Amino acid sequence: MTTATLADKGSTPSATTAPAATEPKATEPATKPAASAADVAAKLAPAGETPPADSGQKETTTPGTPTVYDLKLPDQPLLKPEQLEPLKALAAESKLAPEAAQKFADYAHSLVVGQAEAAVASLAQEEAAMEAASRADPHLGGARFDAVTAKIGKVLDEFFPEIAADVKSSFWMKEPRARLGFARLAAAMAEGGAPVRGAETRAPEDPAATFFPKMIAAQQKANK
Repeated sequence: MTTATLADKGSTPSATTAPAATEPKATEPATKPAASAADVAAKLAPAGETPPADSGQKETTTPGTPTVYDLKLPDQPLLKPEQLEPLKALAAESKLAPEAAQKFADYAHSLVVGQAEAAVASLAQEEAAMEAASRADPHLGGARFDAVTAKIGKVLDEFFPEIAADVKSSFWMKEPRARLGFARLAAAMAEGGAPVRGAETRAPEDPAATFFPKMIAAQQKANK
């Protein structure tokens, strides 16, 4: 029977019953919450042992509290502790962790050590070149090298006793020009002469006679 037929007979169509509303199901979390430290301790604790209770507190840093950088240096360092102060200031400005700041301090010290080792190696090369040049000298080197070195040592002991030991162990004993100067002193000593000569003794002179000889001669002639 159609709706039109019912309308013609004076009857009203029955209302359509709406489906009953259902409550939405609670959705389960996509991931399970991480186990607390207390749960992990309980699973790992031996049988019969009660693990410590979890206080629920986490280590936190108080906002605004400055980080303390206690940077360490190795034994016998080439840097002084006060030289790390600029690094501490930079670390605080950059908000570095203390561990990261220590790594930078270690690296800075390694750079200084590398520079010092390079300088020592360069000096050793220079000394080796000096000694090679001295040994190649046709007059003071070759087979005469050791004998000349011994004579130079006597000169140092005689005239420079305060620094003789230091000079003998320094590069000056290998430097060709220094060896030549010391050898001259040694030669003068061997000849019996004084290596250091003072001014010769002279009779007193009139300065005017030295600077104005013509004037003095004219004056003496006029006085006759």
